[in-house]
Amino acid sequence: VDMQPVARRPNPVSDQISLLNTAFARN
Repeated sequence: VDMQPVARRPNPVSDQISLLNTAFARN
């Protein structure tokens, strides 16, 4: 999971999208 690039960029929207993607991938 690419969490470093997301954490680098201060984008709450992108962060939420990545979180949703990881949640769906885990399920």
